[in-house]
Amino acid sequence: MKREDVHSVKIYFVKPIDLINVFINTMIEKEYETYIIGEYDQGKLLKILPQDQRNIVFLCVSNKHDAPKWLECVGKLKEAGNSAIQIGAFAYTSMEPEIKKLFLYNLVSVTPFAELRTNPIEVFKKIFQAFDAKGSRKYIRVAPRDLSDAFIMVQNRNDPVKGKIADLSAAAFACEIDQLYHEYFIKPGIFFENILLHIRGVRIRTAANWWALARRTKIFLYSGTTAPN
Repeated sequence: MKREDVHSVKIYFVKPIDLINVFINTMIEKEYETYIIGEYDQGKLLKILPQDQRNIVFLCVSNKHDAPKWLECVGKLKEAGNSAIQIGAFAYTSMEPEIKKLFLYNLVSVTPFAELRTNPIEVFKKIFQAFDAKGSRKYIRVAPRDLSDAFIMVQNRNDPVKGKIADLSAAAFACEIDQLYHEYFIKPGIFFENILLHIRGVRIRTAANWWALARRTKIFLYSGTTAPN
């Protein structure tokens, strides 16, 4: 599956303060696709954003002197080539009205640090409702790099069918299988009880139901409980 086919919301925090870091850990545990970006990695972020359909970026404006650089950052984010980028800013409580207006004029939601300290869970809940971020993935999907293969035992075949793992999560994985072997997989309700995943030297045994056939050679399997072997 291509990255742009994953209809989820990517949430980025650029140089978050410690108070927000605590909440970010909770978001990751709840399996929101959440990422922390260093202040000097904005260039990399601008390259990543156009690859996805939905992005939310949070900035932290700690004082009046930082406001101009973050407004400049907002301008770059809006020019990143992706119309579905929403921006929020957590700001020092005594932010001057004229500076706040500049952020609001650029369609940036501004939340004072004081509100965040009072009840961060409720604040983020309201923000995500406003940004329509409820469609986050239940399981975070990652794309393994080299040396990641799946060996699947099928009926009427002594040797396992080998496929290259395209991506995987806590519940499923997708692998690329040669067209010659698709006849073993494209059957409603088929269950594979013996699968070995080999990921960069780590071996994991699992079982899986066939889920769907995607473009060309990618087979999607819904995995059961996995355990290192």
